[in-house]
Amino acid sequence: MKRSIVFFLHISYWALFILLLLTFFFFAVFVPEHYHLHVPAANSLVSWGHLMLGFALVPGLITFYGCYTYLFDHFLRKQQFVKFLMASMVTALIASCIGAALASLPFLFGPAFLFGDGYASMMLILLIMTTIAWINGMFGVVIKGSLSWYQEIRMKEELHRKNIETELKLVKSQIDPHFLFNTLNNIDILITRDAPAASAYLNKLSGIMRFLLYETKAERISLERELFYVQQYIDLQKIRTSNPIYVSFEIAGEISDHTIAPMVLLPFIENAFKHTESRKAESRIEIDFLSNNDQLIFTCSNTLFAEQKTSDRGLGNALIRKRLELLYPNAHMLTITSSPTLYIINLELSL
Repeated sequence: MKRSIVFFLHISYWALFILLLLTFFFFAVFVPEHYHLHVPAANSLVSWGHLMLGFALVPGLITFYGCYTYLFDHFLRKQQFVKFLMASMVTALIASCIGAALASLPFLFGPAFLFGDGYASMMLILLIMTTIAWINGMFGVVIKGSLSWYQEIRMKEELHRKNIETELKLVKSQIDPHFLFNTLNNIDILITRDAPAASAYLNKLSGIMRFLLYETKAERISLERELFYVQQYIDLQKIRTSNPIYVSFEIAGEISDHTIAPMVLLPFIENAFKHTESRKAESRIEIDFLSNNDQLIFTCSNTLFAEQKTSDRGLGNALIRKRLELLYPNAHMLTITSSPTLYIINLELSL
């Protein structure tokens, strides 16, 4: 949402709050039952403003923005409702003490603000101030929640649009006809030489196609399953070469308890195979996965040769970056390093 709209919502809220305080003032001064006060309205309004500054406005501001900027993100987003309730009450109480201290300054009302009628009155005043401050904090939560809900809807709409765009790109790039034709041709050759191996490769190709067409539509799949299909894809690509060290594939750490958005990793690997000449003995592709607690570190490097260009990287890096921003906002770091002889992808994901 635009900052100008958010700013307008905040200004509107506090304008309404001040209007409510003024309503109470005019009710106290001009309703006939209160005419006996005999206080000029102008002076009363100034005194009322001084009173409300410490009694309601300052505690309300502190609690509102304490809940809006900190407590909502640290407790409500994590569904820690009891902790949020306790923290919001403590925040309201602290804000009320600050407001009471402000109102008790000599140039406002002095110590008589709290202690004019004894400690019992002081406790009652603080309780009322805390309640008003806490209500302001709850309005801050409602506004922040509404804005977050709206932003999430917009993000999901954009993600849905990008996913459709990605699916179209995948049809042209990931499910590459050349890859399919080459794999089928290699399997066809294997049929006469090693029928069991040909059957195994055909099953792997069928599994990858099923994965691309059906399982990638889910928002999350298990990391173990994603890496299983990465292994299947690599096995199919290795049919094209007799070089036993053409591909290195390593997995370290625990992966069974994590999930990941589908097709986050495979486009990088597809690009590596696309831009590495399988028939050259010096060609290398190194793919490493490290699962460390709730973090996945993925590294993919491939050799380049002088005649190759790195500008065309299959499923475009710009699209991949955008998809990562939508799927893992503030939870990923992508680094791409390119030299005349080596292209390296390093991706860190918070799972």
